This record gives sequence, structure tokens and C-alpha cells, in this order.
Amino acid sequence: MEKDGKKYLDMDEKERLSIFKELGLKEKLAALKKDLHDFNVDFDNWFSEKSLYPDQVNAALKVLKDEDNMYEKDG
Repeated sequence: MEKDGKKYLDMDEKERLSIFKELGLKEKLAALKKDLHDFNVDFDNWFSEKSLYPDQVNAALKVLKDEDNMYEKDG
């Protein structure tokens, strides 16, 4: 991020959060893989759980919102 200078300051907050979320997830996954490797646990395949249930979270949230069963604060 040091190489990018202040470009993130000029970005829309939603876009900036999306970028940092992805960077954080990649760093955490790399650390997890290293820790597992240190215990001689190595997997051939890695995938995101999000790929198992695409759009089901959004669909569930929509149902809750449509039935007025959701509390939303600050956004």
C-alpha cells in the first residue's frame, strides 16, 4: 500500500473498503496456509465458501427486509 501513496484517500469509501477487505482476506488466508503447513497439513485445493452458496445470503436478507423483520442501523 505504501507504493500506492494517497490514492485510497481520494476513493469512494465503499470502493476503498472493498479493496481493503479483499487485501485483508488474502493476507489472512496466506497466514492460515503457512500455519497449517508448519503443522504438516497441506491441502491441494482451496476455495471460498461463498462459492458454495452464491446469493443465498442476499436472498435471505431480502426476505427479512420484505417481511419487516430486519433492524438496520446507520445505513
